[in-house]
Amino acid sequence: ITCTPPSCNIGNEALTADYSAGNQTADFLLGAKYTLAEAGTLNSINLIGNDTGGNVKMAVYDDNGGAPDNLIASTGVVTVGSGVVSLPVAQIELAPGDYWVMAVYEATAGHTDVDRTATGNVYYYQSLPFGDPIPATGAGFSSVMDADFPYFLDITCTTLEVQDLVFENKLTLYPNPVSNFININGLIAPQNFLIFNILGKSVLKGVVQPKEQINIQNLKQGLYFIQFENSTSLKFIKK
Repeated sequence: ITCTPPSCNIGNEALTADYSAGNQTADFLLGAKYTLAEAGTLNSINLIGNDTGGNVKMAVYDDNGGAPDNLIASTGVVTVGSGVVSLPVAQIELAPGDYWVMAVYEATAGHTDVDRTATGNVYYYQSLPFGDPIPATGAGFSSVMDADFPYFLDITCTTLEVQDLVFENKLTLYPNPVSNFININGLIAPQNFLIFNILGKSVLKGVVQPKEQINIQNLKQGLYFIQFENSTSLKFIKK
């Protein structure tokens, strides 16, 4: 049996009454933060366009303390059409956490509407000539308040396909909190794994065999997520 993976999209996929005509300035990389609740695969970065015919590039950064941190995905150049404009990226796995979705336009125009009722919502920007590479980090970005944008990420939730026969019943983890070694219950075949910290950064990867322990002695104290092939992630606390 193969189940259709559910969507874990984050961001703003539809315009509401709060949105009104905007005017995006050329050569500024700018965007807002959205929260991913569970692990998933990023398929594309998207915006809702006003058919201006202008060129756009988009990018995604992970988060560090409420600000853009490391660039994790960027797109090629596409033209702003009407409605949803999808910019594909190489598929990557995203851990639960906050992500910044940003766009830079080649010409100044009303490429998208803007929600100016998003009181308290922080967004970040940086001057960026359209032909220049997307910055590798958010260092030097500036913040502004009280706006949101019709940008969103197309994300497929990471789910188990029963036909893979790698888990029996429900996958569980113990002990939790843990000091040195994680035990995985329900695994009946070797599985690749990734461990992410609360900022969504990969801190450990490997292959675990059934009934084998995972050594996490070198991790710092805090909350982590372990993600397996074709499985939703599990969280644990390193004490």
